[in-house]
Amino acid sequence: MKTRNSSLKDSKMIAVINKTGNVGKTTIGSCMIAPRLPELAMVVYIENTNHIPNQLPPPIGVVYGAHEFGDVESELLKVSKKGKSCLIDFGASDFNTTMDMLNQYTEVKDCVDVFVIPCTPGKKELIDTQVTISTLIDLGVSPERIRVLFNQVMLRDKPNLKRLFFGIFNLQHETMEKYGKSFFASVDATMFQAEIFKRLSDLGMSLEEVLADDTNYEKEILEETDEGKQYALAKRMSIRGLAVNTDKTFDMVFDALMEGI
Repeated sequence: MKTRNSSLKDSKMIAVINKTGNVGKTTIGSCMIAPRLPELAMVVYIENTNHIPNQLPPPIGVVYGAHEFGDVESELLKVSKKGKSCLIDFGASDFNTTMDMLNQYTEVKDCVDVFVIPCTPGKKELIDTQVTISTLIDLGVSPERIRVLFNQVMLRDKPNLKRLFFGIFNLQHETMEKYGKSFFASVDATMFQAEIFKRLSDLGMSLEEVLADDTNYEKEILEETDEGKQYALAKRMSIRGLAVNTDKTFDMVFDALMEGI
């Protein structure tokens, strides 16, 4: 995978985690974070085997169960010694076991530079995100290594982000008062709902594949005489435009999340 222009200059270990599912962890990890990690060596998925997706998005990585932390630790230490980056996608299906394992295997916990926690506006998701943050801090993770990404937000809610995620910002304030430092949560790290991923799913293509498409659609549309084929070409050109805009947003959100890392 070609590394995007990134604010990160050195290799990093980045984990994506949340107690709850359906907050976009795997999409954020594969589409936003992985392409921007310098010297990416591998992607590690930690998941209950009954919950592994049928088709993991690229880059395809290694899948471990939450009980296989010994193997995970060995892989991460090997990657770290080579000065490479790694993305770790913690599944939500066995969160308690994952936390127990992080408590036991301190090398896994300590080698992670940043824990990214995607959070959506739903009531359960907000509560579970706060539990995830508090649990990581209780395990000894410095609050400064925890970064919240507000995800799948309706564009109409843009003026109300502070109210929408009040619980997160309140916990941020409480953490600062208790520890003298806090986790990152900012309206600058917000991903609004985007149609691109549904359209990519319908096409059976990844964001990477669409971004790599250098077809001159304007030329092909002008040369094509069949109206059906013209429509199909215009549709592909539209999807590529959406992909490019989404990728630019990923750049901005990623840079906000990784500031100071």
